[in-house]
Amino acid sequence: MNLFDLLSGIAVGVILFQSALIAPTVLKTLDAKATSSFLRAIWPKFFVVLSCIGGAAAFQAFGQDDIGTIDQILVVLLVILPIFAYAIIPATNRAADRQDHSRFKILHRLSVFSTLALLADYIWLVAT
Repeated sequence: MNLFDLLSGIAVGVILFQSALIAPTVLKTLDAKATSSFLRAIWPKFFVVLSCIGGAAAFQAFGQDDIGTIDQILVVLLVILPIFAYAIIPATNRAADRQDHSRFKILHRLSVFSTLALLADYIWLVAT
């Protein structure tokens, strides 16, 4: 196993743990105000951690001689996707605060899509 595979495994674990265990548990166990406070505190940290892991993985991947063009694009996405998701957090929070449900829905879906695409990206890069 190389460092890229290890970092990818960590990223996949973080994504699955946060998305499949932490968020649903919080939504089921806390009241609306506590849920909002907790999620607004944890999601930015989640995307910062994923950005750091993605940066380290990209650095490792670009150090290899045999990386093709498609893989180069996919490796760059390891950094871009979590940064994008982090960047839309303030707009998502404003939409929630203003009860602008349609805007919130769009931004939340973009965040979810970015996270799922990141997960698929890591899996693809390790599997190929």
